[in-house]
Amino acid sequence: MSKRGPHGGGAGGGKRHKGWVNTAGKDQKAVPPGSWGMLLTCQGSRDKRAVDEARLLFEEAYSRMGKSHILSGGAAPATDGGGAADGGAADGGGGGAEAGGGGKSVEEMLKAEVAQLRDHKRSVFPWHATGVNNTIYVAFPQGDGAPSPSDVAANVVEHIKATKQLPARFINKLLPVETTCFVGLEDMRKLAAEFLPQHFPAGEGAAASTFGVVVERRSFNGLDQKDIVDVFAKAVPPPHKVNLGDPDKTVLVQLIRNVCAVAVAPRFKELCKYNVRVAAEDEEEGGGGGGGKAAAGGEEGQQQQQQQQEAEGGGSGGEEAGAEAGAEAGAEAEAEAEAKAEAVAA
Repeated sequence: MSKRGPHGGGAGGGKRHKGWVNTAGKDQKAVPPGSWGMLLTCQGSRDKRAVDEARLLFEEAYSRMGKSHILSGGAAPATDGGGAADGGAADGGGGGAEAGGGGKSVEEMLKAEVAQLRDHKRSVFPWHATGVNNTIYVAFPQGDGAPSPSDVAANVVEHIKATKQLPARFINKLLPVETTCFVGLEDMRKLAAEFLPQHFPAGEGAAASTFGVVVERRSFNGLDQKDIVDVFAKAVPPPHKVNLGDPDKTVLVQLIRNVCAVAVAPRFKELCKYNVRVAAEDEEEGGGGGGGKAAAGGEEGQQQQQQQQEAEGGGSGGEEAGAEAGAEAGAEAEAEAEAKAEAVAA
């Protein structure tokens, strides 16, 4: 007799795990609308194991960032009326029945609490099938004080890079998602105009920063690469400028099936393009070669930028960004192709 999972039987009779939401149907989007979370690339057929590893990495990152209370429901621990009541029972020390939780032993209470915490983590970080091999999506909690997926990814990779320890066997890259739209130039243009100024403030007194645009495709072959880069590069206002070598912020554009997922990632290239496996390697073995390629691509892009400026006699900030972003497209495509080849080989 076949077993039916919590989401029913269905083709294949496979067991579905808690925290799993099917979004990979024919008419479903690869990433849910209004998404705020993380795309994970992982080893083949190891989705569930990768999700378990990712949840632990995210939980530790929230703790390092002082945001653990968000994972427990967003309330400060034991500070309201309920906390005072618990404290009174503990301080009284006399209510044996109350301390025992209505007749339950301490061991039973601890087991129940651990089980509740596990179920809560699954509900806090639900995961979604994307319909793309070796790529899954994990949703993040939203609300006041919640860290952005980009900040969480940077914290995870920075910690792994510093310790050279990777407590994960099946995760490759962390790709934050902070907003989404349909895959179409007009939809992307509207999204870029609304989203990017939040991360690149303009006007008098605004601090200048450098940026780059990285476009990755998964099960999507439409649209010209340069057109996509131009849409996002030209939406970044001055005084911010393109830096193809090591930008302060990187606009990550993930084209996955029928969805464009976007995030602004800090120190993306410095932190190994959020590849946890590369971050855990020694710099001489893993980081050196990739850094050299990135630098070479940056020098080439800067040379093309200088040539473009000389030919046009110095244009507006939008024109410069568009020219530099166009030069970046070739360099990024080559770099991403090499990265994907390495992932396949691994």
